[in-house]
Amino acid sequence: MISAVRTCFRKYITFSGRAPRSEFWYFILFLFLAFLVLGALDLFLFGEWNALTNQYESGGVIPGLFFLACLLPWLAVTWRRMHDSGLGGYWPFVVWILSSILTGMFIFMAASIATNTTGDAALASLIPLVLGGVSGFAVHPINIYLLCRRSTPGMNAYGPHPDHDPGMAMEDVFE
Repeated sequence: MISAVRTCFRKYITFSGRAPRSEFWYFILFLFLAFLVLGALDLFLFGEWNALTNQYESGGVIPGLFFLACLLPWLAVTWRRMHDSGLGGYWPFVVWILSSILTGMFIFMAASIATNTTGDAALASLIPLVLGGVSGFAVHPINIYLLCRRSTPGMNAYGPHPDHDPGMAMEDVFE
């Protein structure tokens, strides 16, 4: 895991080449665990009690700074992960953008219905709102599928397999 994270930070803005599944998913695991720890630290250092919600709240300064520091490495390793499976690096982002547009359209429809109707007819605004939420979440299985695809063995349009040793037989190359 440490070498995968080190590789992702070393290739901070490298969008060319390939990243094996292990490198990508270990980096995602690192980000998840780091956000948990930094969120708890932020709450401990900057949190204050909100009597209205009856819970501690913080501004999220530390996780926010960490997010900014890790945004480019995350984008780069995602791009390289797509290259490893033989796809263009833009595919997950196309899916996210289309989903965002679709979700936005449904939310706009819901707001339009809600402001132009009253009473029970205003409940009709829930239908596009629910459809917008569903379309927003429907993108995640597509992207997980794209990011979990097997590596293209040997060379592909984006370079050699990242774990390939020229002296090793292709049957011995594992992710």
